[in-house]
Amino acid sequence: MHKISNQKVYFFLIGLISMLIYACAPNSSKKMELLSNTLEGTWGVENSSLTEIWSRRNNDSLCAISYFFKDNGDSVFLSTSSIYKSKDKIFLDILNKNNKLKLYYLKEIDKDYFVFNAISEEFYPTSIHYKIRKEKDKNLESFVDGKVNGKYQSYQFKMYKVY
Repeated sequence: MHKISNQKVYFFLIGLISMLIYACAPNSSKKMELLSNTLEGTWGVENSSLTEIWSRRNNDSLCAISYFFKDNGDSVFLSTSSIYKSKDKIFLDILNKNNKLKLYYLKEIDKDYFVFNAISEEFYPTSIHYKIRKEKDKNLESFVDGKVNGKYQSYQFKMYKVY
């Protein structure tokens, strides 16, 4: 069994949060509803101990906590995330364990996918893509990419809904 590194898991979480940031269409309430219906719940990442728990605060925002389990069973905090609507736009912010805040906007959304882009090119990942996997209900595929120290990197993750 292939084990995903903690760094890849961290990038995946950042990507997930990034997708949920910005929506430029006048129907941002419908987009927020779609994001809430898709993300709300507890998610695991295949071949990893990474867990992400999303909950709805209200009609205009979601929040999440991300963590993974070490081999000895201890949990390690990775980040908190928020997806929220502000003036017909949707944003995602991620606060990591080092108190570094990354901000994203929702670039694209459809019933089967959504994409978040970073507000700043200095952030990694610079884009986060989510696709609903048709073969399994309530499963997501995430793709994150961007440059780290001048080198392009990308990772793909398959997520499953725990509950």
